[in-house]
Amino acid sequence: MFENGLLSVFRANDFFAPFLLGMAAVHIYERVPPRLATVTAYAGLTMIMLLSTFQPWTEPLRQLFGIQSPVAMYGYGEVFYPLCFLLVLSVSRFQSCVFGNRWLRLLGVCGYGIYLWHPLTIDLVRDWGIEGHLYQLVCYVLNFALAIATYLVIEKPGIDLGKRVSRWVRDGRPLLRVIQPVWICLLVVTTFIAVRQSYLVENKIEFHVEMWSSQQTVTKIYLKNRGYYSEDHTAVAPIAANLWQTLYLPLVDQPVRGIRFDPGEADGEYRVRRIVAKFPMFEPVPLDLESFKPHLGISGVSHNNGYLTVYAKPGHADPILIYDGAIPQVATIWTFTIIAAVAGALLLVVVFRLIDGLIQRMSWGQQRPA
Repeated sequence: MFENGLLSVFRANDFFAPFLLGMAAVHIYERVPPRLATVTAYAGLTMIMLLSTFQPWTEPLRQLFGIQSPVAMYGYGEVFYPLCFLLVLSVSRFQSCVFGNRWLRLLGVCGYGIYLWHPLTIDLVRDWGIEGHLYQLVCYVLNFALAIATYLVIEKPGIDLGKRVSRWVRDGRPLLRVIQPVWICLLVVTTFIAVRQSYLVENKIEFHVEMWSSQQTVTKIYLKNRGYYSEDHTAVAPIAANLWQTLYLPLVDQPVRGIRFDPGEADGEYRVRRIVAKFPMFEPVPLDLESFKPHLGISGVSHNNGYLTVYAKPGHADPILIYDGAIPQVATIWTFTIIAAVAGALLLVVVFRLIDGLIQRMSWGQQRPA
């Protein structure tokens, strides 16, 4: 259950644990006595606030629970998850002007939108150059506003539509006199699965680089993120001197919007025979070597004998090439997504009809008089 100091469930992602605890709370909260709920709710909230306050007077308590740094809550899941679980169970069992006011109820209704918007909001406000308490205030206000807007415009109409579709499915009424409700449900399910698969296909890429270097160094490939290249979105591989070798540079959860290639961190000569981008489930995509253009620290580039030769400037430790050719796009992946979703839905419809026909035949055979 505990792995590397973090709470995990069956070696699952650490973010999965609070979802399981939340689902468990729905089924057992009625067993909490109301009188006990009042005490445990305020006790849980007080403990969360004290453990989250990094002041000298809270240090003994934090040391008791092993909390050393102000990281996110999931960094100390074995401490905060049970406290949050206790708080949720208790708040559900009593009426309070503190926990039951309209603003907190609105916060609960829009909670999923807050969860979805918070990383985008943080990145957006960070780019504005705001710091300190004003940065936190702007993040909270903007996140809350976006969550309310998306709840009213998207989430609430979607919930209402889901209820209507559920009634149509329950009553067996066709949509538009032709489309059976079950077909719509199957199409939604298969589309979701296909989209999730396309996300995995799009955002997991590995570059295979076959090259030679005059010196022992390291090779890097960067992917563009928010219009620039950074060390957070790069893959690194060591390369030996005077030896042709194939390097494998994996990048996870990074869509391809631009490619930067640093053949090494030393001056000298570099030769590149091929660079291939490999997506899961697809054939490798070779990149056009002639589309790699010198950017910084390069005195010359030549294309001969089937490979790209790069000459780094003497004394320059970071020659940089930028790829301006055709970048592997997600159009093929989205085509795969659409085809997989429709084909999956049609296949499930056929299978369900066959099963339904088989069940009806078996029922008719059992009811037929001897």
